[in-house]
Amino acid sequence: MADAEIDQIIESHREWLAIERAKQRPRLRLDPRHISEVEARLAVRELVAMLIDEEAPAIGVEPARVQIRDQRSRWGSCSTRGTLSINWRRVAISGTTRTINSSKCGPSQPPW
Repeated sequence: MADAEIDQIIESHREWLAIERAKQRPRLRLDPRHISEVEARLAVRELVAMLIDEEAPAIGVEPARVQIRDQRSRWGSCSTRGTLSINWRRVAISGTTRTINSSKCGPSQPPW
């Protein structure tokens, strides 16, 4: 397929592409062979902050504090003081928000 033909197809579907891209969840896009722990933790913190900014108003809560940790057996948790703790390795490996969503506090706990 020629480049001009590819460009034409992309242009004719530009609006649809923009809508579909907006639906996608952010991913870290980190190359595990070429990234340090410090860089990965910073990327995870940025992703978590972005998701909190996006989702906290919708559910009416705001975490008191966010910790990016190296937990061995948990993806994430929330304390009675409102601290949201996220396992940086789990987020960096999966590159998804499932970790953060599964760490939301249940009805018996404070909302963050």
